[in-house]
Formats: sequence, C-alpha cells, structure tokens
Amino acid sequence: MKNQNGSANILALSLLVLITGIMTIWVLKRSNTFLEHQYLQRQQICLRKFLIESRSLITKTESVNNIIINIKTISIISSFLGLPGKIIQKIGSKGVLKILYLMQETQKNKFLFKLRKFKRQKCHFSLSTYKTPYKLKGIKLKRNIKGQAILRRRYRGYFSKKNFFLTYKLRPNKKDYFDVKFISI
Repeated sequence: MKNQNGSANILALSLLVLITGIMTIWVLKRSNTFLEHQYLQRQQICLRKFLIESRSLITKTESVNNIIINIKTISIISSFLGLPGKIIQKIGSKGVLKILYLMQETQKNKFLFKLRKFKRQKCHFSLSTYKTPYKLKGIKLKRNIKGQAILRRRYRGYFSKKNFFLTYKLRPNKKDYFDVKFISI
C-alpha cells in the first residue's frame, strides 16, 4: 500500500513538472513575440521619422535648385543687356549662388545629424541610408552643369534586425517620394 502511494506522488510530481515546463516555454515564446512586436513598432516609428526628414530634405533642396536655375537664367539674360547686365551678373549671381549652395550643404548636414540622432535612439539603419537621397562628391553635394544638386535615381535601404525588414525605395518623379514595404521572414 505504501509503495502505491509513493508511485502516485511521483506520477503527480512528474505531471506537475511537465505542465510547469510547458507553461514556461509558452510564456517565454509569448514574451519573445511581444519583444519582437515592440521592436517592430520602434523600427516603424524610426522609418516614419526618417521618411519625414528625407522628404523635407528633398523638398527644400529642390526648391533651392529651382531658385538656382532662375538665377542662372537671369544672369544669362542680363549678360545681353550690356554693362549694367554684367555688373548685375558679377555682383549678384555669384554671391547669391554661394549662399544657396551653402544652404543646401547645411540642409544635407542637418539631415545626416538627424540620422545620427535616430541611430542613438536604437534605429537600425542600413549603411546605404547614410548616402543621402542626393549624389555626393566627397562630402559635398554633386552638381550638374546648371549648378543643381543631383538626386539619386536609386536610393534604397532598410531597417532590420532579427527577422524583420522595413524597406524603402526612392521614386524621384512621384509626388510621394518613397515606396515602403514590410517583409517578415
């Protein structure tokens, strides 16, 4: 009789250990999915902030590019006016263009500074993100013959860690500049 009672205790104890183990595994799995979900939300917020900053950089730089084109055309037109036109061309356009180029460079540096700030907030950028949406020549913006900053045709990147990817792709001719996709692996 005593032997059967001990066997029942061992059976009950082994069932208790088995149920506790299953519950522990279930809780760990649920907490892991919660942490992944929390991480994904943080990366989506980072992507949203990044896209806002990228759009503001593109719109500001493009508006300055339009001003640069207007100044260049005014200087070409004023060169046909003779002496007063040449004075306007030498004094006005070169100084104003330098100021506009400096404005674009400060906007680019401000953008890179914000990316560094996002990186400190645990946003996981790909290295291609730090190229900026504009082509670079050294550390300065690359310019075409007209003096405009050149927008990249392909600007892609991603935010990733573990098994989630948030990708973005630049579309230069569209109103909303970026395509955003979520990929879960």
